[in-house]
Amino acid sequence: FVCGMTVALFSTHLIPFATDRGLSPATAAKAFGLMTGVSVLGSLLAGAVSDRLGRKNVLGLAYLIRAGTFALLLLWQHELALYVFAVVGGLVWLATPPPVMALTGEIYGMRSLGTLGGISLLAHQIGGGASVWLAGVVHDLTGSYDISFALAIVALLGAALMSFTIAERRYSVRYM
Repeated sequence: FVCGMTVALFSTHLIPFATDRGLSPATAAKAFGLMTGVSVLGSLLAGAVSDRLGRKNVLGLAYLIRAGTFALLLLWQHELALYVFAVVGGLVWLATPPPVMALTGEIYGMRSLGTLGGISLLAHQIGGGASVWLAGVVHDLTGSYDISFALAIVALLGAALMSFTIAERRYSVRYM
């Protein structure tokens, strides 16, 4: 849910957020394009690293870094912040699906991975749809994305904490 919430939030509202902060639409679009390109590398790295360091650690770290990139955008109001967000945020934008699917398979087995993956994706999309709509409502009421991005930081910190507490070695089939 939190992954979908935050990915959809900045996928939809990053460019308006940046233009609200005085940056040009072209600058915001370049940063967004850079972020999507870097996300390919981030996703591949997350899968490879989670094979070596454990899925929960990569998942928790991805959420933690994503929270930091949202905080960066809120606190450092400069064009360079947008590009740092694009590179660092891009590395963790799609870094969560590989460890989530691997953890799901290892904890619950391969037999029901398709069903559980579908349920996971359903939660992802519900989070995404809700956050896009809610951020628009909050922006219309306040004229700012600050509250929405701050709530995303809180949710990401909670998701990181929950990820780090997964008893991966205790329940994973990989370790039996």
